[in-house]
Amino acid sequence: MDIHSCGRWPADVTVDEIGGALPSLTALDVGFAECRPVHIVDLQRLLIAKNDRNVHLRHLDLSQVMAYMDFDPAVYALAEGAPQLESLAIFGLHVSDDALRALGQMSQLSTCHLVACSNHTAGGLALFLE
Repeated sequence: MDIHSCGRWPADVTVDEIGGALPSLTALDVGFAECRPVHIVDLQRLLIAKNDRNVHLRHLDLSQVMAYMDFDPAVYALAEGAPQLESLAIFGLHVSDDALRALGQMSQLSTCHLVACSNHTAGGLALFLE
């Protein structure tokens, strides 16, 4: 589902509610949407709802919608709750070397757009790319 094609985001609807309403959802692109900011708990509930239905997210774009700059907790939630993730996109967030290592260990992840992200080193990027 590409929320951009739906027009304006409904007030007070969270990403986990979208996921709960669409049981076969495998891709969610809310990048740059005018939605309620996504909190880590929203993402965790989305992953739990998907895993309970044995339907797993494979593509996720959270560009410019995260509530906090620190994306590390979300990375760890994704590594645990969405090991089948194939693509991820984020924009302007802090991603530490440890979080990059966790992303790099996600065996299905083949596309990762980390645009304007910070808080990591060249060594962290090297760990991710291994």
